[in-house]
Amino acid sequence: MQTVGQILKQAREKKGRPLSSIARETKISARFLKALEKNQFGKLPAEPFTRGFIKSYTQAVNIPTKKALALFRRDFTVDKKGKIRPKKLSGIDQTSFLDSRILKILAIFFITLLFSIYLGFQLKTLFAPPALTVLKPEDNARLKGPIISVEGRVSADSSVWVNDQLVEVDNLGMWRKNLPVLPGENKIEVRAANRHGKETIKNLSVEVVDK
Repeated sequence: MQTVGQILKQAREKKGRPLSSIARETKISARFLKALEKNQFGKLPAEPFTRGFIKSYTQAVNIPTKKALALFRRDFTVDKKGKIRPKKLSGIDQTSFLDSRILKILAIFFITLLFSIYLGFQLKTLFAPPALTVLKPEDNARLKGPIISVEGRVSADSSVWVNDQLVEVDNLGMWRKNLPVLPGENKIEVRAANRHGKETIKNLSVEVVDK
C-alpha cells in the first residue's frame, strides 16, 4: 500500500527530475520536499501548509492532487496541538515522530542504569569490611629484635590496631607500628575497623632471633 510520499517521489523520478528542480518550481524548500517524500510530517509546518505543499508538488509532477490528499488523509491526522501524526505504523517512516521519544526513553534508561551502578557501589562500600594490607613483616619471617616494624595500608575512614594497640593512619591510609618482641615465635594480630563497624583481621607469625 503506497503512501503519499511514495507516489510523489515515484512521479518525480519517472520524469527524471531532481528534487532541486521541484524546489525551484514550487518555491518550497528542498528539505521540506524531502521530508514530504519520506512521510516525515513531523518535520513539516502546520497541516494547512503541508496540504499546500502536496498540492504544489502534485501539479509540478502532473499527478492528481485529490488522490494525493486522499492518501494523506488516510494515513495521517492532526492532534490537539496542531501537529500531524500517523494513524497507523505500516508502510510509513515514523522516524521523525519517534526519535524524540526514543531518545527520552534511552536517556532515562542510562540515567537509571548509572544511578543503580553508583548506588550498588556505595552499598558495597558501606557494608564491605575495610581493605587491609600488611606490607611488613611477611608471615613466618625471621627477624632480629627487640623491636620490629609492622606497617601497611588500609582503606579510607578506617582505624588500625596492632596487638590491640591503636596505630595512627595517615591521609593516604598508610600506617606503621614499632612493636617490641621477644626471642622466639611471636604472634601478631592486625585489626582494621571502619566507621560502620566492619572489621578485617590479619594474623601473622614471626620468629625473632638474637643475631
